[in-house]
Amino acid sequence: MKTYPAQLLAAVLLVTTLGLPTSASANQTAKQIRAAVESYVNQRLQSMAEHPQFKNNSDIRIKIGRLDSRLKLALCTDDDLMIEDHSGSPLAGRYLLKASCTGDNIWSLFIPVTLTVIKPVVVAMHSVPRGALLQADQLQLVDWDVNRLKYGYFSSIKQVVNRQVRKPLRGGKPVLPEQLGITQVVRKGDEVLIEATKGQISVRSPGIALSDGGAGQQINVRNRRSKKVIRATVVAPGKVSVPM
Repeated sequence: MKTYPAQLLAAVLLVTTLGLPTSASANQTAKQIRAAVESYVNQRLQSMAEHPQFKNNSDIRIKIGRLDSRLKLALCTDDDLMIEDHSGSPLAGRYLLKASCTGDNIWSLFIPVTLTVIKPVVVAMHSVPRGALLQADQLQLVDWDVNRLKYGYFSSIKQVVNRQVRKPLRGGKPVLPEQLGITQVVRKGDEVLIEATKGQISVRSPGIALSDGGAGQQINVRNRRSKKVIRATVVAPGKVSVPM
């Protein structure tokens, strides 16, 4: 087990036994493969340290899979032993490394590798029904393998507080972006500024929001001066716009 400090807070390499034959030459080849794979993985971890997915207290663990014990591999020198990545996506949860001998004894094999990235993610403490507005006391940060969260996740409770639940949340499970609605920047009863613009002409008047709304959404607003209820588009907190 080895730890990688700096940007990688705790990158741990877990290597399983390479189940190769027990003859002298095979054992020597097994050790070479193990050393070469470890060296390759160490370099990859260092190169991935600046990737956004691995920042902010990430705990990165890589497990190298077991080889078929029935394999009989000829001796390969260090110079002739190559390790290549055939995953197509180094950030994938599971991928393959190819070990090959390019010298007199030509052979190649694929080694499964599992990448686990543990990060704090926002999790619902209890079940939350559809339509509810999320509050901080309903949420907590829990270490989770983010490679299993293919559709995204939240790393800060502030990102989801006061957002409306579109799909029910399950207690103890991560809150997913698809489960939440647009952030509400205007609340029912808020004082808002109604702005009507056409070209360089702009007219402003005070109003009262009659419903909640996120940026870009249309809501009902009562004009304080005319007392009329109009449809307006939410522009920002405390501000809506209407066509002139």
